[in-house]
Amino acid sequence: MCFFIDELKIRKELKELIVNSIIGNCDITLAINEETLKYVPEGNILEVAMINFLIENEIDVPEKIITRNRTAKKLSSIPFDQNKKLMVYVRSDPHDST
Repeated sequence: MCFFIDELKIRKELKELIVNSIIGNCDITLAINEETLKYVPEGNILEVAMINFLIENEIDVPEKIITRNRTAKKLSSIPFDQNKKLMVYVRSDPHDST
């Protein structure tokens, strides 16, 4: 049983927003663990932790990342700033047809 999906008492729309926010704002890569044959996220330790949270809650992370990459292309990024403690990714809006 997955706490986030099955037990956390918040609206389904809010859960979807949390999942989509994590997927949309992470720039990790997924590698296959040769022993377990499962996806393992690689990259920034905080982003890896968030993706592991989704994987542990049975979210289909590979499919969501594929969909994100097809529909919301990365337009630009600003690397991590140690002083500001942030990094920025700019993606196209998948709902904007222009």
